[in-house]
Amino acid sequence: SCDIADNNIITFDTLLTCGQNWQVRLPNANFKWEDEVIANPRTLERPGIYRASDNNCISPTTYAFDFQREPCQCNIYLPTAFSPNYDGNNDKLELFSNCTINAIQFSIYNRWGNKVFSSDLPNVISWDGFSKQKPAEAGIYVAVVHYQLLNESNEIEEGSIVQNVQLVR
Repeated sequence: SCDIADNNIITFDTLLTCGQNWQVRLPNANFKWEDEVIANPRTLERPGIYRASDNNCISPTTYAFDFQREPCQCNIYLPTAFSPNYDGNNDKLELFSNCTINAIQFSIYNRWGNKVFSSDLPNVISWDGFSKQKPAEAGIYVAVVHYQLLNESNEIEEGSIVQNVQLVR
């Protein structure tokens, strides 16, 4: 082991767009990542500063990669139809998001305006097509969703969806 305090530091600053990763290749096998990850090349997915040094006592070199990424906009999607026939395809009306669901109010109404399903639990974001423990009739329903999403920057994004949904039997 040698003192590498006065080493040559080569810094790379990178700002990537949403969803893009950065692949880094170190010059040779003598370089070691400070966080002890063994990978060359290495794909960086989370923002931060990553360092790799060669521990060369004569002419030490450290690469510092300052990797930042623009936060992705939260997207939310609710299908317009589902078929709870237990064939493994679209058996539930399920809400999808690329962000963490922080809070939700998810309700389904029949054509007469009666609530047939409701959930305010972030881990219960799907309807199985049952109402009062019986299969709901095929037809058009209205889904009303009020949500709070937590984006990559830990900021809250709020919104609502009101849309028709077809239950196919």
